[in-house]
This record gives sequence, C-alpha cells and structure tokens, in this order.
Amino acid sequence: KAEQGEGGEAEKQSEQAERDLENAQRELAQERKKAEADLAQEIAAKLTDDVKATIARQQRIIDETNRYETLRRGGGLARAALIGLLDLAEEQETLERDTRAAAERLGSAPAFKLAMEGAAGDMSRTAALVRERKTDDATQRVAQSAVRRLQRLLEAVKPRKSNQTGGGEQG
Repeated sequence: KAEQGEGGEAEKQSEQAERDLENAQRELAQERKKAEADLAQEIAAKLTDDVKATIARQQRIIDETNRYETLRRGGGLARAALIGLLDLAEEQETLERDTRAAAERLGSAPAFKLAMEGAAGDMSRTAALVRERKTDDATQRVAQSAVRRLQRLLEAVKPRKSNQTGGGEQG
C-alpha cells in the first residue's frame, strides 16, 4: 500500500509538472507574440516618421519649384535663380537616393517597397525636369505625385481604429 501511495503521489506530481510546463509554454508564446507586436509597432512608427520627413522635404522642393515658376513667368530666371535650380535638382536627387535606400530596407514588405520606389521614380523625373529648367505645372504634378504615393503609404501603415477597440487581451 505504501508503494501505491508513493506511485499515486508521483503521478500527481508528474501531472502537475505537465500542467506547469503547458502553462509556461503558453505564457512564453504570449510573451513572444507581444514582443513581435511591439517590434512591429516600433518598425511602423519608424517608417511613419521617415515617410513624414520625406514628405516634408518633397513638399519643400515643390514649393521651391513653384517659386521658380513664378519668377520665370514674371520675367525669366536670373543667373542666381538658374544656379538655385541646379541646387534644387541636386536636392531632389539626394531625396530620391534616400527614398530608394529606404525602399531597399523594406525588402521584406514588398507593397511598401513598391510605394517607396514609385515615389523615388517620381522624384527622379522631377529632378530631370528641374535640371532642364522646367518648373511648370507638369513638373509640379510629377513632384506632387511622389507626395501622394508617400501619403498613401502612411495611410497603409496607420493602425486601424476598429482593431484597436475591443475587450482587451484574452487569456
């Protein structure tokens, strides 16, 4: 009878150990899932900040292009303005390179990468047009297209409000 008692106790301990192991595995899976979600949020926040900064830089290029167009329509561009246009084209090319580099970092997210590459293509076309001293509406539309692509990317990265509401974590 003593052996049966010890056997029963060992079985209870074994069952408890199995439950403890299952609980630990469940907790570990929850922690891993939370860590992955936190990392995804950090990446999305960084992407959002980078895209917002790119939009601001691109908008400044659009504003400058518009200013040069106003000067051109008002009587032509003086030598200083022509030099300024070359500087603007170089600034656009730098932004394009930065945008392409950001797109490469998004290799694991093909849709985002494609959006960034599309914006970079618009930036490249804008730079080429500005180098040709073209600051007209057509040039500004190409530059604005890059902004629209980036804004759509921001919309895609935004957390969905409907997914944020609910009863909290289940466990």
